[in-house]
Amino acid sequence: MSTLTVAPARVDAVSPDYCMARWKQFYIDIWRVHTSLVALRILERSFNEFRRAFPEGVGLITIVEAGAPLPPPEARQALGQLLADNASFIRYSAVVYEGNGFRASAVRGVVSSLTLLARPPYPHRVFATATEACTWFQRSFGAEQVNGKELEIAIADLRRRISVRALR
Repeated sequence: MSTLTVAPARVDAVSPDYCMARWKQFYIDIWRVHTSLVALRILERSFNEFRRAFPEGVGLITIVEAGAPLPPPEARQALGQLLADNASFIRYSAVVYEGNGFRASAVRGVVSSLTLLARPPYPHRVFATATEACTWFQRSFGAEQVNGKELEIAIADLRRRISVRALR
């Protein structure tokens, strides 16, 4: 049985509240607890630097861990502005809102509805798991552009590495 070896994602910033990382043409932001304006400024700087390396466009995957509260209104507004300002650089995007039960399902529904209203110029979907998002990226854009299994492994490895950091 062969094991798939995947280059690790490069961490740009990490704290108990978030992790921002890059892997190939994907920018990965993980919201673990609070979404603050300070963190969004870090995301903006980091994402802007990252996207310059990919003039053909980038993929964006946002993961909101189970139990993370919704961002406050000013953070939601800043995040919406960040996405609008970078819309021409984003080729595809997914939000993963983890968790089970009514609350998680309701939040995914709200995020999906807001996306429909915002009408981003790139394909965007909301999922319950990173695995679902990675499968969608590959199915939608082809394995020659996005290897969903490799992306999934890179995200799992990233999450393992940031949990180890949090324990130190």
